[in-house]
Parts: sequence; C-alpha cells; structure tokens
Amino acid sequence: MNNIKMVKMKNLNLNREMSLKDSGNMTKTKALIKIVVLPILLVLIHLLVLYKTNLYALFPFLDIPMHFIGGLVLAISFIFFTRTFNITFNKKGDIILGTICFIGLCAISVEFVEFLSFGAFRLGLNILDVVQDLFFALMGGLFLIGLTNKNL
Repeated sequence: MNNIKMVKMKNLNLNREMSLKDSGNMTKTKALIKIVVLPILLVLIHLLVLYKTNLYALFPFLDIPMHFIGGLVLAISFIFFTRTFNITFNKKGDIILGTICFIGLCAISVEFVEFLSFGAFRLGLNILDVVQDLFFALMGGLFLIGLTNKNL
C-alpha cells in the first residue's frame, strides 16, 4: 500500500515539475515576444514614414532621431534579453561592450539592407550618411547605458 502512495506522490511531483517547466518556457516565450515587439514596431513606423508619407523628403534630419531611437530600442531589447535568460557577465564593462556590439551588428545589417534596397541602385553609396546612421544608433544605445549604468 505504501508503494502505491509513493508512486502516486512521485507522479504528482513529476507532473508539478513538468507544469513548472512548461510555465517557465511560456514565460520565456512571452519575454521573447516582448523583446522583439519594440524593434518590430520601430521598423513598422520607419516603413510607414518611408513609403506612406513624405516626411523623410520634407525633413531629412528625421533620419537622425530614428537611428538614435533604434539604438535605444535595441539596447533595451538586448538588456531585457540578458536579464530574461540569466546571461551573466563577469565585469560591468562586458555588458556595455555586448550591448554596443549587438547594436553595431543590427545597425550594419540595417544599412546593408538599405544599400541593397535602394541605395545601390538609385542613390549610390553615401558613406557620410552610413557613418552618421551608425554613429547615432550607437549613441542611442550608449545613452540608455548611461541612464541605467548603476542597474547593469
């Protein structure tokens, strides 16, 4: 009789552990959704401004705050990702370097897509614009790091 109770208890514990693992995966899935929502929302706003309005033609300087905000959003996503998945860094400078590298990789990818989509064929290569875009994306990320430096 005791063996049956022990088997039932083990089954209950296994079921509870499985449900906890499932809820942990669901929590991480929800966190991943939160991590990618801001960057996707910003890309959608950018595409709306680019293709449905004339704002970039009317206000060429609008490109600067968009890249700054993009860097800010990417830094938020990266830091949230590292905290959600318990990614630890040995030194405080490592998370700063990781954030800068992540923003740089994303910004270079965006510039490459811009180059392929219209820069290479219509506008030609404008190195100053590319460097300016990369600079302001990194500044957006560094701005967030400066704001949250004590919490990193």
